Amino acid sequence: MGIFNNLYKEGPGVSKNEKELKGIFLFLWIVRNNFFKLIILNFMFIFSCIPIITIGPAVKAISKITMDLARQTPTSPLSDYWYEFKQDFLKSMIIGISVNVIVTAISIAIYYCFSIAQSGDKMMLAFTGILSLVLLYVLAASMYVYKSLGTIDLPLGTIVKNALLLVMMTTKQLFLVIILVVIPTAAFIIFINIGIPVFAMWQFVYNSLVTSIISWGVFKKSIVKEETVTTES
Repeated sequence: MGIFNNLYKEGPGVSKNEKELKGIFLFLWIVRNNFFKLIILNFMFIFSCIPIITIGPAVKAISKITMDLARQTPTSPLSDYWYEFKQDFLKSMIIGISVNVIVTAISIAIYYCFSIAQSGDKMMLAFTGILSLVLLYVLAASMYVYKSLGTIDLPLGTIVKNALLLVMMTTKQLFLVIILVVIPTAAFIIFINIGIPVFAMWQFVYNSLVTSIISWGVFKKSIVKEETVTTES
């Protein structure tokens, strides 16, 4: 039994008699069948983030679409994106603002502590390390929150609590996220001349798809009790 009940909505899904793709094979299958749609989806995500305060709904929408793709659930990425963007708009906007405020505050604290640590203050260096771990924890928990929204029928408080627990239970999967998502993203930010076209065409949807595939594997082990999982498209 998982740490949650089976809380997925009914609808078309993958039959238990149908072979389910996993990992890199699932990623390649999704990209092969939706390549140009994914590029357009990346542009749509960037456009819908322009007002800044809509980052939360935009992340929630692209997370829901890529979660459906990862679950091999029938979905129309382009039309469903705007539906998911408007669905629970206020709730996802509040989540987005909250996450951004927390991440910004921790990042400023890290910068401040590291600046002092450069003068040889070992305690501040230790604080820098601790705050960096806290930042990673918050980002990982927010990932699970966004992957849960629109997919799992639970109150927001319960979703947040479960996300915090999942971070502690899934260090191996989060290490994959660092290797496959965090490091490439950081590299493109450092080499911005190459990074700008990559971010514009691909990186956001790539990040969301990879984290959705990883998160779906986590959810199947920790959340789902039954072999066949279904959801409304």
